Amino acid sequence: MIDVCKLIMNKKTEIRFHIEKFDELDSTNTFARQKIIQNPWSEFLPYNVILCRSQVKGRGTGDHTWVSLNGNIFMSVIFPLSKDCPHSQLSVAVGTGIAKSLMKICNFAVPVSIKWPNDVLMNQKKVSGVLIEIVERYVIVGIGINLVSAPKEIISSTYLQKYVPNATADNVVELTLQELSSSLSFLLER
Repeated sequence: MIDVCKLIMNKKTEIRFHIEKFDELDSTNTFARQKIIQNPWSEFLPYNVILCRSQVKGRGTGDHTWVSLNGNIFMSVIFPLSKDCPHSQLSVAVGTGIAKSLMKICNFAVPVSIKWPNDVLMNQKKVSGVLIEIVERYVIVGIGINLVSAPKEIISSTYLQKYVPNATADNVVELTLQELSSSLSFLLER
């Protein structure tokens, strides 16, 4: 069930994000994939954000699962894909957008880096993971960000509030969407 729908606009790129919030989903990427397949020409489909509080079957790259601890950020962003988009650059552009948002949130006080192809690190520990899938004429960017906790079974992981205790899901999501739209703007269909 949708909790809240709102629009976030990036003033530089003039991209309006339509955000759908859910209490629980199996996986935000799986939900986004179903949404595209069921109605590929929906007016809200481009720049649609699927956000949930709890993910019960989070997916990572390949056969990996994403450990989805409550309170962290789980979202998928649907972007229209340009026909001549160099797919190899998607992962770098997405990682750059997430890394820039985390650097800004921590006021550049904590080292943030990208571990190619799909991890973002803070202080050399994994804080975010990305799963990119292409469906029809859209790219689904699945993003998990450890906001309030990190999986204990993954020793080399961390969480954002360890460094920025007042970071909230709302401000992290908003800044991440703004940075993503900037870093992906050259790859997106207009």
